Amino acid sequence: MTDWLPPCLRWLMKSKITLLIWCCLSLSLLKAQNLVENGDFESYYACPTNFIERYTPNLLPGWTTPDTGTPDYFNRCSKFDAGVPYNWAGVAEAYQGNGYIGLFVYSAVDGYREYLKTTLLQPLQKGKKYILSFSYKYAGYSLYSIDRMGISLSGEDIESYVLEYVKAEPLDSATGSWEVIRDTLVAKGGETQLTIGNFSAKSQTKAFHFKNMRVLEPMLKDRAYYYIDDIRLRLVDELPLSDTLQTDRIYTFRSILFEYNKAILVDSTLLEIHDLAFYLKDHPDHTVSLYGHTDETGSPEYNQTLSEKRAKAVADYLIYLGIEQDRVTWLGFGESQPISPGQTEAQRQLNRRVEFKLTD
Repeated sequence: MTDWLPPCLRWLMKSKITLLIWCCLSLSLLKAQNLVENGDFESYYACPTNFIERYTPNLLPGWTTPDTGTPDYFNRCSKFDAGVPYNWAGVAEAYQGNGYIGLFVYSAVDGYREYLKTTLLQPLQKGKKYILSFSYKYAGYSLYSIDRMGISLSGEDIESYVLEYVKAEPLDSATGSWEVIRDTLVAKGGETQLTIGNFSAKSQTKAFHFKNMRVLEPMLKDRAYYYIDDIRLRLVDELPLSDTLQTDRIYTFRSILFEYNKAILVDSTLLEIHDLAFYLKDHPDHTVSLYGHTDETGSPEYNQTLSEKRAKAVADYLIYLGIEQDRVTWLGFGESQPISPGQTEAQRQLNRRVEFKLTD
């Protein structure tokens, strides 16, 4: 049964060549939707070994340092003080993937700050709505935490402006965990530069001092240091999931196409799960059911178990992103509900999928 599929997908299923093209294009388009190049900080020039001591204008592919500051890069590839999860500033897994950035965002003794800047992949369109999201986390060896983080947008023909995200207090139950900011903005038109950091004056920034904490890193004794990860900026009209989602209807994740015999989520396929998490946070009355499927390769018993693992992988990630566990259920159907009856690898890959349904 494929009646619930969009007409375009039912048509695509009739052509082996078109199916292969569709698979490739759908993944590349999902990746291109983010206007922030290397927003997950997974690409780098060299594996880091320690904090950065000298001004480095081109820190990472797509990212520059706009002033004389020295933002740091951390990655799981490092076996030294710039590793993930263990590094000189604390202990933290990446929000997603293997890498993240570290910034000084407040000083109790001087005005030192650090910022990170990127040129957007295309200028923002005047009057269009965009979704901006990023994650930040207090670094555990820092003796100060603060109540805010900001994004600055600028362009040749417009005055720069700051989108500032301020918490009620600099220390709350979320401090020490990855905190996710998601906001909608209307573009002035022509914005080409995005810069992240703390843009508030010292007098405006609320700071909490961990007076009784032992000094584990002298550079962090008088300062607040934060990790940054997963910066995204996308046109609302291009979001894979929108506010038009209906309850009691089955949807298929377009980007989650598993490799043969695998139930592991690949970083490049997480975009839609993030969107679903944002949607669920915006609609707290909704719950979600996840359905895993496999192709016909292997025994029915094995495929049933594998399909359950695939659905659970998505469920676990939604819960990791902050969705309450009692709002997420999952179920596997094995090989019993294929959407493509063909035998090519592209057609089998379409059957290795996860679907979801929203309920009130």
